[in-house]
Amino acid sequence: MGQPSYQASNALIYLTYGAFLATGVWIAWVWRGQSKKDFLANNRTQKAIPLALNFIASALGSGILFTYPEIATIAGVQGLVVYALSSSLPLLAFGFLGPIIRRKCPEGFVLTEWTRQRYGVIAALYLSILTLITLFIYMVAELSALQQIINALTGLNGLWAVIAQCIVTTIYTSLGGFRISFMTDNIQGTMVVGLILIGVITIGVETKVDRNLVDSSNLLNASMLGWQLIYILPVAIGTNVFFISGFWLRTFASKTDRDLRIGTSIATVTVAIILTLVGVSGLLAAWTGVWPGDPPQAGSIAFFLLLEQLPAWVVGIVIVMTVSLSTAAFDSLQSAMVSTGSNDLFRNRLNLWWIRLAVVLLIFPVAVVALKSPSILQIYLVSDLVSASSIPVLVIGLSRKCYWWRGFEVVVGGLGGLLTVFIFGTIYYGNAKDGANLLVLEQSLYVDDWSAFGAFVAAPIGGLLWGFGAFTMRISVQWMLAKVRGHRFDAFDRPPAADPSFFTGPRERSFDENEPEPVTVAKTPSLRDAAAQVASSPPLASLDPPNYDDLTPAAATAPKTPPPPALHPRIAVLLGVSTSWHVPLLLARALSTAPAMWWGLRCAFTFLGDLLLSDGMGDPGGQWTVEKRFRVTEVFLAILWRKAKMNPSVRLPRTFLISLPIVSCPGGEPPTSRLTDSLWQGD
Repeated sequence: MGQPSYQASNALIYLTYGAFLATGVWIAWVWRGQSKKDFLANNRTQKAIPLALNFIASALGSGILFTYPEIATIAGVQGLVVYALSSSLPLLAFGFLGPIIRRKCPEGFVLTEWTRQRYGVIAALYLSILTLITLFIYMVAELSALQQIINALTGLNGLWAVIAQCIVTTIYTSLGGFRISFMTDNIQGTMVVGLILIGVITIGVETKVDRNLVDSSNLLNASMLGWQLIYILPVAIGTNVFFISGFWLRTFASKTDRDLRIGTSIATVTVAIILTLVGVSGLLAAWTGVWPGDPPQAGSIAFFLLLEQLPAWVVGIVIVMTVSLSTAAFDSLQSAMVSTGSNDLFRNRLNLWWIRLAVVLLIFPVAVVALKSPSILQIYLVSDLVSASSIPVLVIGLSRKCYWWRGFEVVVGGLGGLLTVFIFGTIYYGNAKDGANLLVLEQSLYVDDWSAFGAFVAAPIGGLLWGFGAFTMRISVQWMLAKVRGHRFDAFDRPPAADPSFFTGPRERSFDENEPEPVTVAKTPSLRDAAAQVASSPPLASLDPPNYDDLTPAAATAPKTPPPPALHPRIAVLLGVSTSWHVPLLLARALSTAPAMWWGLRCAFTFLGDLLLSDGMGDPGGQWTVEKRFRVTEVFLAILWRKAKMNPSVRLPRTFLISLPIVSCPGGEPPTSRLTDSLWQGD
């Protein structure tokens, strides 16, 4: 390969990063006075062309240099075309579903906010967790791909490029947030389109195709895998884009619905062309004889095997293109994850500096996992399978006619879809271990059997079946409760329209951290003030009797100071602690219960294990060791004692004491029988 020199490779990599850092910091300085609202989102401000460039930059990434040439070498032209269209056409969904969701949730800027308004807090948190995990996976995949590409193109240690990218994107993203990511993506998107066109033209001119290899490769013919991918890839990628918050941030940022539709249409066509051209490098590698090579090489490196035949300046263009692709995708994922976490977990109440700190802290686990990550394609497929089970039951709520669909069905359906994949895998392979491995697609997507196809059929269909099963169970329970309690059955009543301010605060409220929180708390007087008030008060005898005539209806109905809401710790409110510390204090208090939960669960599992997993289970005469009797008795008595302490009305019978000697009961009688008998005998 005409590989650039050591000095030239370093110069290309780090000068490109330096240019992006300088641009990002300069834009952050220009917008240094922006509010927290602009840091997290930028609703209804962008025109069609900037939106198109942003969608292009966010939809691509350095991983495309591995995945698309690989599928071309495996499934040929058929697989490549299906993959390119499956990756680009879902962008149109944001152009058509985006306006619907914006009308239903005008105050939001991510899909999870609409989910919270439509389905409630539990379903919103469920979707938020899946979204954050998906974004984390994509960030890991991007850094892992970057490291491998730098190693292949230059022979340098890709670790330093990964570190440089993390530092550069973290600096300007923490300073400017989503607005900086949007502005830099415009520049990076333009660079990517231009560099890809130059690289493709150069490769087309410099590459010599052997026509005999075209026919013998069979890459122009259809295959069973190619036909399977016609279903698998649209389902996998089409549902997974719903988890990419960066796309939703740009959807809500569009100035008008028309701008959004134009922008997504341009991005769809451009992305489809770019992905197809990149994937053709895999076909060219096979038709020029450089792939599979001797010894045979993996199809994922077909693009780099082709570059070995080209001049060094072509490789230099690809290096700059790779850095631009990776940086554009990575900063979009960073800002999307921070905006999603701030909105879903903290309801946009965190101080802006806490959010900036989160951007910095987030990068460490991502970088560590990326350095040890497995196959790039497998990372994507895991998140695709999760989305295929969750999104179909979620989008039912977009229809006005399905107002009866609730968050309970969404959560049960999403988890049930994954359980259905496990059941399918267990039946297909004949054992539970391989069924569990199918959940992570351990054998990859490109296999000669129907396992991957069956998994992506089982996920959405199983999710829908579990969802409708949960719906039937919920309706049945509500109907029975209505009959028992004697009230009207209202499960099919249309719920009232939710006020967006219930979830995001009043419309006129600013996200600026300098604005006081809408909590009114009476000021607690100090000891000195209380003493001065007592000293200046008149003697008790001189106090006039109260005048009850002053208690007018207006005075009696005067508004009282509202108590602090549940998200504000009472002690912190009374002590006058700043509201920016309330959420961290609540989290610390929640974490303080972790040791108790840990040891409690250990005791509970020990208790259940001794009862259910004994060798003599089901045999009344089974032998119990003395240690096992002690453990079971101790835990059971602790449960009863705790129940009595929590509820004073519970009175333990006198025969309860008789059960204490069961640890030495003759004949190895299981203690549960003696305990049960003594407790049911009463006084």
